[in-house]
Amino acid sequence: VAEKIVHEDYSVNIIDNDIALLKLKTAITYNDYVMPICLPDWHLAVHELASIKFSTVSGWGQYSDNGPTSDYLQRLEVPRIKTQDCKARSNMIITDNMFCAGYIEGWRDSCKGDSGGPHVTKYKNTWFLTGIVSWGKGCAQPSFFGIYTRVSRYLDWLKEHIRLSDMMDYPDLRSRIVGGTVCPKGECPWQVKHSVIVKLLYGLKEEDAELNEICLTKKLQYYGRPVHHLNFSLLRTEQSIPVAEMIIHKKYVAVSADNDIALLRLEKPIIYSDYAVPICLPEKWLAVHELAAIRYSTVSGWGKLSEGGPTSSILLRLEIPRLKTQDCIENSKLNITDNMFCAGYFEGNQDSCKGDSGGPHATKYKNTWFLTGIVSWGKGCARAGQYGIYTRVSRYLDWLKEHMSARTAVNVTVI
Repeated sequence: VAEKIVHEDYSVNIIDNDIALLKLKTAITYNDYVMPICLPDWHLAVHELASIKFSTVSGWGQYSDNGPTSDYLQRLEVPRIKTQDCKARSNMIITDNMFCAGYIEGWRDSCKGDSGGPHVTKYKNTWFLTGIVSWGKGCAQPSFFGIYTRVSRYLDWLKEHIRLSDMMDYPDLRSRIVGGTVCPKGECPWQVKHSVIVKLLYGLKEEDAELNEICLTKKLQYYGRPVHHLNFSLLRTEQSIPVAEMIIHKKYVAVSADNDIALLRLEKPIIYSDYAVPICLPEKWLAVHELAAIRYSTVSGWGKLSEGGPTSSILLRLEIPRLKTQDCIENSKLNITDNMFCAGYFEGNQDSCKGDSGGPHATKYKNTWFLTGIVSWGKGCARAGQYGIYTRVSRYLDWLKEHMSARTAVNVTVI
């Protein structure tokens, strides 16, 4: 442990604001046995999770009041108790920053040595941190419950003190789509292939039915009823999931491709595995002050192998350098807004291309991959003196958080 951050209003007398953070000297390596718990947003915590009766606590604490501690990690399912009922039965001081959980008859409870451990609640196949083991009168005594720190009261405090760059260390890509190389199985685990089958195009002129790949989602609003599917990887690890809804940025401009960003809401959850892993969204400060300064990032996709050429049947990836916008404008004479950035090689030969649009521009920082851009447009593909243009994700973090509501963002199954 490098640093301990104790809540500034912690009260030792009544054990109020009983919460702290530990900053580690080295990053955690996540795997099948070491995973982070999700922090809920406030609305989800207060209106959904708090109404779920049973949650799970775990730890190596004492087996009984004044008994020995456990050599093995133990877990216990405990019911949540209404604060009014808890106060009436136990006559204990319970502040708004606490809640009670346990059994009126006793016998089962968290105990000494479990303090600081997690009280976790399952919601739509995802586990969320809802409480922290805090205190109690003895252990498992009849009519007395375990008292837990109410995490929903500290979400802002936690976000203030936790930086994504400090806590996130998702599995590393172990190891270039024009001029790229094959992305080995499982090494681009957040890549999505968007396939569309358009039905009911009766009565449309042939030219009307041509779907520009950059503006695909925009045009599909007018061309009948599209059937969308998302494919996650394609090497016997694929998942084909129908799309329930498209959310297109309301200020999207087709002519300039400004605000070229959209979200797809799925009909069923993604099953996360070694081959399907979400990419991290950075915080604004991290994106602007750290990630934007990193020269090389990775783009990937099944797009065309050359301008006017065939699309790739296998997932390709490419490492490309980021360009200063001023240099990009001077060299390419393109209209680049503040919502875009340029990346690529001045000499050409390597670039993202048609069919890659909507794909990720991912940047590695402290062993974690962050989404920094979205493949958007360009003048041809891999032309000398021209670059690929990407949607600048840092400009849309609030928009993404607004539309990735609790009911959609938690649709996750981890195996």
